[in-house]
Amino acid sequence: MASFWMSNHYHEETVLLLVRMGYLFSVWIPVTWIHFLFFFTGKEEPFKYFYASNYGVAGVLFCFSLTPLMITGTHPYGDFQYYPSVGPIHHIQMAQFSTLVPYGFYKLAQSMRKASGFQRIQQQALFLATLLGFIGGTQNYLAAYNLPSIMQTQVLMLAYPFLTGIALIRYGLFDPHEIADTFRRDKLAAIGIISAGINHEIRNPLYIVQGLGQAYEANLQEGVYKDPNMQLQEANAAMKKILHQADRALDIMKRFSLFAKQGVDDATRPQPTLVLDVVQNVLPLIGYELELDNIDFICEASKAACVLADPRHLEEIFFNLIVNACHAIKNNNKPAVIRVSTSEVKDGVRIIIADNGPGISQEQLPNLFVPFHTTKKGGTGLGLYIVKQLVQRNKGRITADSSPAGTTFTIELPGAEKAGGL
Repeated sequence: MASFWMSNHYHEETVLLLVRMGYLFSVWIPVTWIHFLFFFTGKEEPFKYFYASNYGVAGVLFCFSLTPLMITGTHPYGDFQYYPSVGPIHHIQMAQFSTLVPYGFYKLAQSMRKASGFQRIQQQALFLATLLGFIGGTQNYLAAYNLPSIMQTQVLMLAYPFLTGIALIRYGLFDPHEIADTFRRDKLAAIGIISAGINHEIRNPLYIVQGLGQAYEANLQEGVYKDPNMQLQEANAAMKKILHQADRALDIMKRFSLFAKQGVDDATRPQPTLVLDVVQNVLPLIGYELELDNIDFICEASKAACVLADPRHLEEIFFNLIVNACHAIKNNNKPAVIRVSTSEVKDGVRIIIADNGPGISQEQLPNLFVPFHTTKKGGTGLGLYIVKQLVQRNKGRITADSSPAGTTFTIELPGAEKAGGL
């Protein structure tokens, strides 16, 4: 109604200027739509430079939006006195729109078929709301090319943002009580694992300290040290060992404390980080789990594998993936193995964390990184979602592959040289 009133009450030059200004925004619709959709469904882009190329095309169209190359002039159409006539650049915009939008709905329909339960309802609601909006918007393109259209359906464009908002709120992830409760459960689970690890790792140095003290006291009472110099030497040797074990216990406590306190919402601070160092920092946190379930942990990470990433985030990533692997293979009827390896790829480092567990079904695999989706009893469905967010925040990507022989997570991160230029 507003466009009809504008077309019949403003001068042609004013209508033309307003239409061209509208294209400053509309040229971004196809690429932002597909970008949002891939993020929403947790899918990766079809090829490496998919976003860059499509945003580049939209940027070029943006530059020509106010020129006759986009809109040459106006023509009468139905009850409209002035309707925009397309220029040669507009054909590119139309091609991008008619390619990306249907492709987006195709990918969303694919995701809907594989989804189940709450997630499927959510995607169906989004599909319906956005479909109505694009049906209304498409009429503008038909009219611009002077093709038959149903202009009354443009009213759907007004309803589209409200329908989409209602769909996401009604079936989305915006219940603060649910989110708070889920994060509390996730935190309690992590605290349980860390507490068990603290008990296991601190116990060893304390036993050594206790044994040294008891041995020295027993030798003293039995008169083993006949010579005062001998007694002093033994006391000094025992003290050095006790101090070493005390430093070891304090170092373990410090690692646990830092890991428990660090948050995933802090600003990302990338720096050259050795993958092997991260693995060695995480091992004390999950050593108890590995020993309890008799899991063989094999680290084949290269000493030279260095990535440009936030080391705190990498510790969170490794912790979550290794603990998940422990849970997957602990009841396996064969020797349990978790293997971490690295290899060089173009402009980066590939990190592989693999287990020989029962694997994940192909039906569940596409939903692996979807928030609140879990097949684990008592799970929250946030662990792998957080892992993916942290990987992406460090300009990396993560994929998962699974078969009855086990599950493999592959992480690719930007490479970096060691600190000091080595």
